[in-house]
Amino acid sequence: MKRSDKGFSVVDFLIIMAIILILVGMVGPRLTRKESKAKHSSAPISATVRPAR
Repeated sequence: MKRSDKGFSVVDFLIIMAIILILVGMVGPRLTRKESKAKHSSAPISATVRPAR
């Protein structure tokens, strides 16, 4: 049997996907933490607005 060197094998693909998932797992929580900090920092400003009578 001849093996062709064209493209990726299934093992190569799984390794690449594992690396990508590890990176997303490391970076994802940092992004959501920054987003929640931005929401909390703007909350007091909107809470001080009083409704018109």
